[in-house]
Amino acid sequence: VVVAGGSGEGDGLSQLSIPCGVALDGEGRLLVVDCGNARVMRYTSGCPEGEVVAGGNREGAELNQLDSPCGICVARDGSLVIGDCANHRVVRWTP
Repeated sequence: VVVAGGSGEGDGLSQLSIPCGVALDGEGRLLVVDCGNARVMRYTSGCPEGEVVAGGNREGAELNQLDSPCGICVARDGSLVIGDCANHRVVRWTP
């Protein structure tokens, strides 16, 4: 059963490019680190399209950008702690 992506590689809301990390938020929604698109996507069960909750502003080093994100966890307050590999940092995002 495909739970996210599955529409071929790309940057559309139903597509992923090199998904490399997953987590569940406090409401049970799936978070996917989309490394090739420098973003984190959130999927609600049964919905074919996700929403961008971190990054998604092209690769870069600004605070609104990620570059090769590679891991994620959800903090107790619901914020996302993301390994931003190519920027050599760990960042916190509030979706």
